[in-house]
Amino acid sequence: MKKRNQVLFCSLMILLLIGLSAFSRWQNNQREYTEFNIIFEDQTPKFLDADFVENLLKQKLGPFPTTAKDSLDLNRVEDVLNAEKAVEKSTVYATPEGTLTIFIEERKPYIRVQGSQTYYLDATAHAFALSKTYSADVPLYFGDLQPNTATAIVAFVQKLQADPFWSRELVAVQQKNQGYVLQLRSFSFDVYFGTPTQMLEKTKKIKAFCAYYKLNNPQPAVRSIDLTVAHQVVATDL
Repeated sequence: MKKRNQVLFCSLMILLLIGLSAFSRWQNNQREYTEFNIIFEDQTPKFLDADFVENLLKQKLGPFPTTAKDSLDLNRVEDVLNAEKAVEKSTVYATPEGTLTIFIEERKPYIRVQGSQTYYLDATAHAFALSKTYSADVPLYFGDLQPNTATAIVAFVQKLQADPFWSRELVAVQQKNQGYVLQLRSFSFDVYFGTPTQMLEKTKKIKAFCAYYKLNNPQPAVRSIDLTVAHQVVATDL
């Protein structure tokens, strides 16, 4: 008898738990999400804004308020946001109060491409559009890029900017004669860097030449310099 009561009690508890779980799920499915709380990682967004994000979600997911069917598929919300090219990462939380809290990390521009199309590349060579309200101070690349070329140019600029001289001075990059031509912030001459080889030696040569150039008064009339010749810098006059 005692054993039967224990079994009955356990069965009733299991049914109660199943009922509470079903009720909780039903209650969650009836919850309406009426507003967004959009938080940008950098606090001041550069490429998106809260209104854009809210309108995007309403366009893709339907009008709000919305009932949280299937607990509102938060992964779907994240997929909509992550499909936006300027978004690096998004995380979405649903609060019991009926708010979708959305954390957004924007992509960081690394190079600006100026060709038949104009756009930014991030440090992984992912392309995304310019902003009408923000212009990033990043090196320019003049010309059109194929995907494999984009990866190569980003890798080249990353190697250059590991040195403080290039990080401070590099303004623009072009590809000419099977090599790279660079423009500097503090000097008007072009720098023919060639292929991304012997980078340490070439960097030492440009530093030495720039130091020499600044010491001259008046400064020499130089149109371009070539770093690809072994153990010397070849300068071309204006």
